[in-house]
Amino acid sequence: MADDYEPNALGITGSVVLGFTGLDAYKDIGDIAYGIYNWEWTWSHAGMMAFNLVSLAPVIGAAKSLKYADEVLDGVENTADTVKLVNKCDAPKGGASFFDDLAMSATRNADSTKLVLGKWSTTGQSYQKVAAHYKATYFKLENWRELSKTLSDKELWKINEAFLRQQIKQGKQIILSHDPSKATGFFKNEVDFLSKFYRFEKDGWVWKAIPK
Repeated sequence: MADDYEPNALGITGSVVLGFTGLDAYKDIGDIAYGIYNWEWTWSHAGMMAFNLVSLAPVIGAAKSLKYADEVLDGVENTADTVKLVNKCDAPKGGASFFDDLAMSATRNADSTKLVLGKWSTTGQSYQKVAAHYKATYFKLENWRELSKTLSDKELWKINEAFLRQQIKQGKQIILSHDPSKATGFFKNEVDFLSKFYRFEKDGWVWKAIPK
């Protein structure tokens, strides 16, 4: 019988430990259920029920805290993923290394000592045909169409500029397939950039860049 129970030192110690950890919640719930089932309209009975309810409150609060803690952790993880995604989306417009890498990937016949620049054309004289004649290096970016949808003309030019810097650094002879004085579009950008370091002279059917 419960009324015959007399606590000893070990029992008291165990109750205290369980009370601090909240692991004795099942006892409080049991006491509350028993009190409701055997309800007595006395101050002592009502006081005991109130005590059991107060004892159970921290456990309920902890459970809610754990729930919100999970939500907070999920939020942190989602934020981290978002930051990674944003960083990933911003990477192409980041440092010069992006444009340098694209320029290197667009370099054809890289081991040649000559470089051909000019206008692309499906008919007549095209810079790629001239490059083939001289077995020269030339610029051709395979995914230019895709990049032009996401990068501005200024950013696309940075790829060309990085390519020119790389080739000039290697001391290559520069040949132009078209008249630099009539250059347009990106070819004009190339001519304007080279004009800082070179002058141009016609040599037969092409033009050559002469260091100033």
